[in-house]
Amino acid sequence: MSCEADMKAKSESQMSEGGANPASLWPMPGASDLLDYWVDAWQRSILLLDVLRQRGNNCVEHNARKAPNVLSFDAEWVLDGRSLPRPVNYGLVRIIPLKGTSIDPNKRPFIVFDPRAGHGPGIGGMKHDSEIGVALAAGHPCYFVGFLPEPMPGQTIEDVCEAEARFVEAVVARHPNA
Repeated sequence: MSCEADMKAKSESQMSEGGANPASLWPMPGASDLLDYWVDAWQRSILLLDVLRQRGNNCVEHNARKAPNVLSFDAEWVLDGRSLPRPVNYGLVRIIPLKGTSIDPNKRPFIVFDPRAGHGPGIGGMKHDSEIGVALAAGHPCYFVGFLPEPMPGQTIEDVCEAEARFVEAVVARHPNA
């Protein structure tokens, strides 16, 4: 029998016999509430630390990727902006269609440029009903221009614009009949 159950049984028997108040059985008034509070606080602290551990592991795993993003589609590198004459932290990837999705190479390819709105790389293709998902479902080849977390040293807006023009040229060269 647990301590609390034992105390409850004793208090019920004392109350039925006109005995003392159950709270008077503890050495200090409110000691039971204090103990319950500390056990709850300790358990919540352990749960919080476990959530922080999991989040940290997810962060380390995400940042260990070559190009961390939140795309929900598989992709293959086409052109890495860091290898251009004026390096930038952008890259062009081809979206690999899901199994069962038929892509017509003669259809106009779609290129989604990540909006870089501060939500993390890949926000434009994070769901299957996103811009990329809809274009794939319609049979269009899809590409995605995303960015890496850290800009290249000395990178300018002009460098980014030049890289994006190169990315478009690379896609056009891959689909001459579109």
